[in-house]
Amino acid sequence: MTKPDIRDFTRQELAGAIMALGEKGTKADRVFNCLHKKGVATFEAMSGVQPELVKKLAEKYSIAAFPKVEKIISKIDGTIKLLLTFQDGATAESVILFNKATVSACISSQSGCACGCTFCATGALGLKRNLRPT
Repeated sequence: MTKPDIRDFTRQELAGAIMALGEKGTKADRVFNCLHKKGVATFEAMSGVQPELVKKLAEKYSIAAFPKVEKIISKIDGTIKLLLTFQDGATAESVILFNKATVSACISSQSGCACGCTFCATGALGLKRNLRPT
């Protein structure tokens, strides 16, 4: 059975998970900061978090690897595409489009897309899954 990714929790959900481990919910702030501000990739890298809590968290939860990012810049119009590839092989694309006086960003919350816009490579994939918070 796969352990849940601890980075998927909101701060409030993290506090509840920590309390369920027999610890004070106030410890969630330090853990949350390690995960989301410092970007730790392992439980052992959580500085300022008590070793006992780190051990409990590591037994029950995982920290998924960050997605692989490929950056492509169009030679035609300068459009910047970021292709994110996740651990399960799912991909998502974000695009920065430059117009005469504006800059627009398309940030995907899904792998694939159900809309099927003809100008969009992601739309051609069809909807694969929603992305998680991390």
